[in-house]
Amino acid sequence: AFESRLAIAALLGGMAQMSAYFELLEADQSVEPWRIKLKPKFENPQVVGVEMTFDNKLGIVDGIEITDWQGSRNQFRFSEIRINSNLPADQFKIRIPEGYQVQTFGDVQVPDQPDASSPAK
Repeated sequence: AFESRLAIAALLGGMAQMSAYFELLEADQSVEPWRIKLKPKFENPQVVGVEMTFDNKLGIVDGIEITDWQGSRNQFRFSEIRINSNLPADQFKIRIPEGYQVQTFGDVQVPDQPDASSPAK
């Protein structure tokens, strides 16, 4: 199960992380949107195939479809994507519930947690 979570996280972690977990089966930039098909390098019933689509103008991921061993598909579509929109860092807050552990992937930094007596926002 841990490998499965890492493999799924690798899809958005950049080419180095993706290539550690997936083999490129097909890439097609002649269609709109661009598409790539990936196959996990490790046996994984939760992910037997992945198709990613890319916004042709921005060159970024705008969709991911994950197929499991039963043929079920989960589709994720990203819309209204804005790059470098100067969002203030304090707009994003994370509060980890007591008893949960944070697992990081790559160079992700987990922010310090607020004092338990502070109200959640």
